[in-house]
Order: sequence, then C-alpha cells, then structure tokens
Amino acid sequence: DAPPSNSYDIQNDIFGYHLCIYLPTNESFQCTFQQVSECGLLYANPRFAGGRPEFGNALDWKEASDCGQFRVKDWLWCNDDDKKGGDDGKTESVEVKSKVPLLVMELEVRSTSHICCPLK
Repeated sequence: DAPPSNSYDIQNDIFGYHLCIYLPTNESFQCTFQQVSECGLLYANPRFAGGRPEFGNALDWKEASDCGQFRVKDWLWCNDDDKKGGDDGKTESVEVKSKVPLLVMELEVRSTSHICCPLK
C-alpha cells in the first residue's frame, strides 16, 4: 500500500526526501521563479524558518534573488498547450489543470550564484 498523500508533511523523518537543482543562468532562475510563483507553488519548509538566509524559504523575488534559491513541494499537472507566450516569445504563464499533486517532493531550485553551487 502507498503511504498517505500528506506523508511528506506528517512523517518527514521517513518521507522527507528532497532534491536540489541548479539552473544555468540567472535569467532561467528568475523565469522559473515567476512561473512557480504564478502557479502558487512556492513552498516554505518550516524546518528552515529563521535559519541562514541562503538555506531559507524565499517567498518573493527579492528573497529568492538575494539568497539564490526557492523551494517547490507539490508538483501539479500543467498543460503545455495552454502556455501563454509574450511578445518576446518567452512563456509568461502556465495554466494549472489540477490542484491535486501528481508528486510530493521538495525541490530546492538554485541559481549559480548560490553559496553552495559546485559549478562556479
């Protein structure tokens, strides 16, 4: 049997896995932050509240830019066909098709300016 869908939150010692990715440019970091923010998917992990800023919970662009990271936990179904492109050809927003998570796993999204970046 599969564990309950909220296992990440209620049994963090067992199911509290997370991944970290580094985006290659500050532009891709900002674009990803904006899309995640528009979808309402930014996550504040209570375990890191009040800690060092570079490992904290960025919930606005200034915080994310200053510390070089933000977090996502609930992965939702988005439809690529419903992306709305801007005049410059870049994606402006994505329509979220469902608020039911397809996957629950914390992801730290970091820029190459983050203090721990191994790509410097």
